[in-house]
Amino acid sequence: AVLVYLLIHSLLGTFSPEHTRRVPFIALVCALLWAVHPIQVQSVTYIVQRMAEFAAFFIFLSTYCYFLARTAARFRRWFFLSAVMAFIAGVLSKENALIIPFLWGLVEIGVVHHGKAFAWGARKNVWIYLLLAAGCVVLVLGVVPGNAISARVLPGYEMRDFSLIERLLTQPRVIFFYLSEIIYPAPGRFSLEHDFVVSTDWFSPASTLPAILAIIVWFSLGIGCLLKQSRRLLGFALLWILATLFIESSIVPLEMVFEHRMYVPLMGLVLLLAVSLFRITGSEKRKTLVWVLTVSFVAYCGWSTYTRLPDWRTKLSLYEVAARHAPSASRTWLNLATYYLQDDPDLIKAESAFRRAEKLDPDNALLHENFGVMLMDKGDYEGASRSFSKALRLGATSPSLFNHLGELAFARKDHRTASEYYRQALQLDPENTNVMWNMALALEGLSECKEAYRYWQMFLQRAYDRNDRQQVEEHLAERYQSATGACFEH
Repeated sequence: AVLVYLLIHSLLGTFSPEHTRRVPFIALVCALLWAVHPIQVQSVTYIVQRMAEFAAFFIFLSTYCYFLARTAARFRRWFFLSAVMAFIAGVLSKENALIIPFLWGLVEIGVVHHGKAFAWGARKNVWIYLLLAAGCVVLVLGVVPGNAISARVLPGYEMRDFSLIERLLTQPRVIFFYLSEIIYPAPGRFSLEHDFVVSTDWFSPASTLPAILAIIVWFSLGIGCLLKQSRRLLGFALLWILATLFIESSIVPLEMVFEHRMYVPLMGLVLLLAVSLFRITGSEKRKTLVWVLTVSFVAYCGWSTYTRLPDWRTKLSLYEVAARHAPSASRTWLNLATYYLQDDPDLIKAESAFRRAEKLDPDNALLHENFGVMLMDKGDYEGASRSFSKALRLGATSPSLFNHLGELAFARKDHRTASEYYRQALQLDPENTNVMWNMALALEGLSECKEAYRYWQMFLQRAYDRNDRQQVEEHLAERYQSATGACFEH
């Protein structure tokens, strides 16, 4: 948020250097809006998105350092070196930081040369940055022998229920959905999951083609402003949004909608607001009304964020909200069913959620595996066996599935079959301590004590949980002769 403030403050200073008294307050209000807007909750609250926060930090830092490298009176080389180091750190945080060289080019054209004509040297600099940016794109797409784009990107769509073309057709509508959330930030509109209709062609749904045309107009308007001396900062803001959305909203086989993708692009929108406020509040007649409306909107966003945060207190509350927003998403119901089984298990709600997920996606092997675990815990061994068999027929060969099959056989007192399934699980995952524990118990059931003792020792060599280790050590002291590994009589 501090970096967003510094960026807006610096950029507005170049916009109108002779009228800077209002700049600090405008920058403060806009940075505050960026910080408290509810669309940012997913990036800040969801711990897995710490990578998005790190990447955003280094994107802002690199852009700001590049601005200083081009405008500061002293230490310009050090600022440029800092911009490069921040670029590297950003890429190591998350791949969407590869867009940073494009942002340097935007700073060069839209900020450094705002209100100025291009000199030959400036043009040469821009081409250097654009070539550097193109090189980064080539790097991320992996266009090298054996790693062409088709080999790197297309296989990711095998686990999606949409194609590359469908994603490209849908993303313009998704971008405008994000914008609608930003403009109307009611807390009930936000969710980890969204039930978003995929565009299958140019006219299905009907909003597909208008959204694509609107993105083209948006891009053209940004280029047009960037090329006009007096409007280059507006072009910078318009193109910042599209540029920072480019990687996650184009060909990469990611989920269709995730609100954390607006964490960096929102800076472009608040910069547009800052420029608008700078222009409008220059008039005494409209100044009071504009500030009342702006501050009220910031306050509403803060309230909306505060209202939304309780949804993230537990996995269960998070996915109950997600299920309301995305009732036709099988993954949502599968996650919800899983969380119904944690802490204070609710088997009735869990089974209902599993049934709903199974109806939406009957060919999901993981779903059948998890459903089988729930049925096994419930004591429905026949139902669990059917679910596990479905998972096997669908081609599942995970260590967890074989482990669960072993647990089912063990629950039925079939220790021989259980040990065979555990053996298959360990072949796939030799370091799985949970399976080692289960295998040792199955072998004890077969009175193969020396082999069971070997697996207990393997467990102790790899386990990190102190309570588990203590429990096994007490079991060994009670049951085994340490010298031979033989069992004591019961």
